[in-house]
Amino acid sequence: MTARTLHVRCSTWEQVDVFTTRKLRKGKLLSMKVPFEARPGSKVTLGLELPNQLVVAIDGVVQRASVIEAEPGAKPDAPARTWIEIELTGLTD
Repeated sequence: MTARTLHVRCSTWEQVDVFTTRKLRKGKLLSMKVPFEARPGSKVTLGLELPNQLVVAIDGVVQRASVIEAEPGAKPDAPARTWIEIELTGLTD
């Protein structure tokens, strides 16, 4: 199975700072909602786009996953959404 690729775009250096200091827990854990089903142990690659258009690829592994119930009124054919916690194994200090 190939790794899923997730994309996070930071249009300012302040957003990069917020991502690295507030969004990451314990320095390497990232929680996010994704429009697909994921399982613990699945590999993902996070493409972090910096303000200078450079994209940094960071490997990770899903540590926890939980399917999110569809919102009332959502289309029946809408893709399943999952909350995941990723350990960014490719992120170094």
